[in-house]
Amino acid sequence: MRRLFFILLIFSIMIQFLHPIHAEEIIDIIEFEERDTGDDFYVYIDSEQLTGVVRWEELQSRRGNAEYLLIVEADGNTQEPILKETIKEDFALFFYPQEIETLSIALYVKSENQFTLLKRKDIDLMDGEFLKRDIENGTLSSRLELSYYSINENMLEVMLNEELYTYLIQGQDSITIALESGSNEYEASFEGEDRVIYRVSGNTYYNTLAPSININEDLYRKTYTTNQVRVTGKIENGSELTINEQGVQLDENGEFIHTIFLEDGKNKITFFAKSDAGVTSFRSVVIEKEIEEEVLDSKEGNIWPLAIVIVISIILIISIIVSMKKR
Repeated sequence: MRRLFFILLIFSIMIQFLHPIHAEEIIDIIEFEERDTGDDFYVYIDSEQLTGVVRWEELQSRRGNAEYLLIVEADGNTQEPILKETIKEDFALFFYPQEIETLSIALYVKSENQFTLLKRKDIDLMDGEFLKRDIENGTLSSRLELSYYSINENMLEVMLNEELYTYLIQGQDSITIALESGSNEYEASFEGEDRVIYRVSGNTYYNTLAPSININEDLYRKTYTTNQVRVTGKIENGSELTINEQGVQLDENGEFIHTIFLEDGKNKITFFAKSDAGVTSFRSVVIEKEIEEEVLDSKEGNIWPLAIVIVISIILIISIIVSMKKR
């Protein structure tokens, strides 16, 4: 289905390039007569690609090699329509801005040098039926979540990685499907009222690989004499990093610079990384900071008073022994 959609897209652009008729030229040479003939056509609205496809194969099979005029307007802007082209094929494609609220699509057929209105469809993109993909907090998710609003009971078809899922839907709700690790191609659609088909299509990447923590300098069992050390490195396949439970900012390439304050003796440093998909990894290293030499000197200086006391004590003991022998 998606391949057919892109084939139609390319073919439509080629047709419009080969047979363009500007809006001003159409208005000058034809007379519009808006008379509803009961004929109909399909409209495909893709809320993710912001594209619309209009198809009228049934009309073409009944009317033969007819010439059609398609006019697509946004928010009632008749002066600057999104599309206004004469077409000899049975389909056309158009792009629409994301911020618009309504679309008006009118199809005319040429007969005796004038165009007669076959059908007009007005589509409410704000409060009407819809199908769209929801993205959690703007980040990658392990699930494909689609929200919808269907007035009548309809069948929602979701093709994910060539596997078909079907859901019976009505009202406003959402569905979720687990993604596979790696690239996920999806296309979903349901037919709403007035032959308008709401769809989403695209490709999303879900990565289940654990982040890789790379440190530029080998810190293991390294000894420092300073009170702090600057650590640099790079996180691959990760979006968050903490060092000893302190958040560290990553640049667009995943690289980081962080200063760690050291205490005397051994210091354990733990790196904890997390990916957008919620997969985590950690790495711990131990480095040492030398004890200040002044502390050692002061301890050595305290030995002399003790030595003097010992010597004096020995002399007193000898003197007492000698005096006792003389008696």
